[in-house]
Amino acid sequence: MKYNLDDIKRTLNICTLEHQVYELRLFSVKGKGTISGYFDNMDKLAEVCAYWSGKCPGVYITLNPVNPALLGRANNKIIHFAKSTTNDNEILSLEWLYIDIDPVRPSGISSSNEEKEMAYTRARQVYKYLKDIGFPDCIVADSGNGYHLKYRIKLPNDTESRQLLNRFLSALDLKFSNEAVEIDTTTSNPSRISKVYGTMSCKGDHTKERPHRLNKILHVPEEFIGVDRELIESVANLLPRQAPHKYESSHKASYTINDVGEWLNQKGIKVKSVGQWQGGRKYLLDQCVWDPSHTDNSAIVVQFPDGKIIAMCQHNSCKGKGFKDFRDTVEPGWREHARKSINLPDDSEEATFVYSYPEPLEEYAFHGLAGDIVKAIEPHTEGDIAALLVNFLTLFGNIIGNQAHKLVEANEHPGRLFAVLVGDSSVGRKGTSWGHIKRLFEMADMGYVKNNVKSGLSSGEGLVYHVRDPIYKYKEKTKEDGEVIGEEVLEDEGVKDKRLLVVESEFASILKVAKREGNTITEVIRQMWDNGSVQTLTKNSPVKTTNAHVSILGHITKHELTKNLKSTEMANGFANRFLFICTRRSKLLAFGGNIEQVDFSPLIIQLNEAISFGRTVGRIEFDDESKKIWVNVYEPLTSPNNISPLINNIISRMAPQVLRIALIYAILDCSTKIKQPHLMAALSIAKYSIASCEYIFGNNVDESISDKVYRHIKQHRKEGLTRSELYDLFGRKVKSEELNPALASLIEKGVVYEHKEGKKKTYYPVK
Repeated sequence: MKYNLDDIKRTLNICTLEHQVYELRLFSVKGKGTISGYFDNMDKLAEVCAYWSGKCPGVYITLNPVNPALLGRANNKIIHFAKSTTNDNEILSLEWLYIDIDPVRPSGISSSNEEKEMAYTRARQVYKYLKDIGFPDCIVADSGNGYHLKYRIKLPNDTESRQLLNRFLSALDLKFSNEAVEIDTTTSNPSRISKVYGTMSCKGDHTKERPHRLNKILHVPEEFIGVDRELIESVANLLPRQAPHKYESSHKASYTINDVGEWLNQKGIKVKSVGQWQGGRKYLLDQCVWDPSHTDNSAIVVQFPDGKIIAMCQHNSCKGKGFKDFRDTVEPGWREHARKSINLPDDSEEATFVYSYPEPLEEYAFHGLAGDIVKAIEPHTEGDIAALLVNFLTLFGNIIGNQAHKLVEANEHPGRLFAVLVGDSSVGRKGTSWGHIKRLFEMADMGYVKNNVKSGLSSGEGLVYHVRDPIYKYKEKTKEDGEVIGEEVLEDEGVKDKRLLVVESEFASILKVAKREGNTITEVIRQMWDNGSVQTLTKNSPVKTTNAHVSILGHITKHELTKNLKSTEMANGFANRFLFICTRRSKLLAFGGNIEQVDFSPLIIQLNEAISFGRTVGRIEFDDESKKIWVNVYEPLTSPNNISPLINNIISRMAPQVLRIALIYAILDCSTKIKQPHLMAALSIAKYSIASCEYIFGNNVDESISDKVYRHIKQHRKEGLTRSELYDLFGRKVKSEELNPALASLIEKGVVYEHKEGKKKTYYPVK
């Protein structure tokens, strides 16, 4: 049977609201692209669903009702090669809490019976768990390859509700997903589509081992009772809260835990299952170490790629306990042994803390078209979603040119970004994230990508040459009467299109080149970021450019960056013109993603509209609401507290960076005003970049003189340090012309104060 019309009608009857509009969507229909239609007539919709069942991989409708105005796209009918489909902002309200439980398998194929049975077992466990904590009854459905649980809710379509549902699903994922079955954490977005039960699920080819199956409803509550928001929050709050970027680390020497799995085995901790969670390795324990009666998948340990470890038990009686408490329980005395092993003084607070890997980007960052695009790509790549987003924003900011700008006093800030992705070689997937974004822009403007995206920076002169003004040379000639005259002759027409995106997969090479005597690359890059006007006065190549629009995307490892970026570059304003972004592999896709099945055509249309808008609009301003936000965040952005001078130097231009990013978000919405969502998105990226800088440079052994002075003063906070004592701590190797400016800078920044007692001056850290 290709469909069950009664089940289709039943689905539409119980899963849709009366007199509301829903979108039907079909993917990968041969010769027809993406098929889309908008319906408020459920009888017609049922007929269309039945007709297409079995003719495409799946028949889907939006989970939530859409703006009725969208009937204008296709009124109770379907269109082929749909240019636009529903986005998150076109959803009226959030009506369903949708839990999708699927077996882990290669993409693009149906599940086997054994895999499906494992998903069924896990679905029963999730259903029982939620029922036991007070959730009402729900729809239970067979999705063909896995199982769905759908609970009635009534939430506004706003950022807070979206984040709540995302945290809820992430908490369930942490508790129940393993190497065989996983809970989809992406079903929280408002425009999510869901299968129409009674139609066929036809992923890949139909085989005996992996057959195509009919989706069907297994259970419907006698009465639909909405889930209280407090219940959803109670589950969402089980998710480990975003820790501050400083956490107490596992100490060096023999007290570092490189492999948590092996360590748990050595300590006799039984592991029930191992899986992936948010890029880390998750160990589901047989029982809680604090209360052995907790055996219901509540005890969990996760180790992330950067080495950070979290441990938790989701029972209220264990609330607030973390990995330090976990280790105290299974390895008593480890802290004291660790302290002695590296000779730490008891009050050495700074020595026992390191900066952790930044927490994931906030949902604000995925506003609008940028968010829609990277979220469409993210499930199909091992690349980091933060890298995808920053690649997209940087490329878009360059392709629109510098016509659009935000004016601050006399300085124009266009959407010109310099960004460096920092991650481990290969497994950081920096190049992977760039490849997807590049391919997307090739669909939008192949000529731009071919002519305006370059690599291979080696000198300041070379960079200027790629965006050079016309070059004239003075030449003399002798007239017939012997008079010698001179005139300027056009020797080189220069470059008319001065948009240039420099992509450097080996950004370390730029830093190495910058160390060479006479190389001007850092000076040129600074001027390119500022106003795009540079003149190189070398004897053989007097090239200049005016109003060029150059953006830079670099890739580098953390080790290479801290090794090659010296304090000079940090102090001279080179580093603070870059957004440093930590990136790492987001997931394991042994068989790759399914990107070819994603229909980007509606997004490409929106992208082209935004590009056209960005090339013609001029000055962009704040609206009234965003002005109020900017007033509140401006001081923290320009004068951050509790941050080392080293990192402060690197992030000292974060305020104009935020303006540029907010401008890009506004243009993506085709808006002449920077509005609250645009500014919040930019601030989220700034927050992630600051956290990245803390992680990258927070423990940098190649400290500047200023940072070394600050560190010494903090370590002697009680008694303070005199100038003479500081010289002693430096082994008398630091010069007065280095120490004096460092102290003056620290005092000016308000992190150190000077206490005078007669002629004696003592320096203390500001608390």
